[in-house]
Amino acid sequence: MDGSLDRSGEDVFRAYMGTYCEAWNREDLDAIVETYHLPCFIYRSGTLHALLDAESKRNYFGGWIEVNRNEGPATWEMLTFSLTGLGRNSALVTARWVFRRPDGSLIWDFVDSHHFCRFDGRWKFLDRTLHD
Repeated sequence: MDGSLDRSGEDVFRAYMGTYCEAWNREDLDAIVETYHLPCFIYRSGTLHALLDAESKRNYFGGWIEVNRNEGPATWEMLTFSLTGLGRNSALVTARWVFRRPDGSLIWDFVDSHHFCRFDGRWKFLDRTLHD
């Protein structure tokens, strides 16, 4: 995804996050993996996951697709979105996500932050923090 903080910054990042959410709902591992830079880092429940190569990145996110599948059928929805610009080549997006079954029952509800950086003109997630 190409984008710049110069042009409608919020729209660019909101669209990126929407596309990311859709990828999770399609269980599209290739699209999910593509949103993250290599290396990237995930901080969750006091543990830092350093995804340093393509295999570890695919395995990490593929594992979460399986976790989601085991809880489903359900879909992801982004309830809130907050953008903090950090210069021309970096931004922070914090969002509240829910994972719901078709009957509306809630499986997960959490907030996380994605640190975006621009590499070779493309925005990618450098790291993600799940807030607990």
